Amino acid sequence: MGPKDVIFQLLDATVEKMPQRFFTRDVSEHPDMVAAHPVLSKHSHYHAFVGRRLSMEYRGRALVEIKKKTSRGSLWEKTGGHRPPAGGAAG
Repeated sequence: MGPKDVIFQLLDATVEKMPQRFFTRDVSEHPDMVAAHPVLSKHSHYHAFVGRRLSMEYRGRALVEIKKKTSRGSLWEKTGGHRPPAGGAAG
């Protein structure tokens, strides 16, 4: 299990629902994400997997990582830049 097991289309839809600034756990704990990842969401590194996938897909495009290693994961800010391709850059 790892970041590529996070369903990109759902991640993208969840990021769209987030406010201008949000934490990794705001995404990983979102009910849609948990429901779509019933096994993965129970993994001890699930939140890290979501954070890594956010970084793989969005950093330098539509999100900027403002602060790392908070109690809720990284703090992200939407930049209005280009979103990743529909299938995700990481596959």
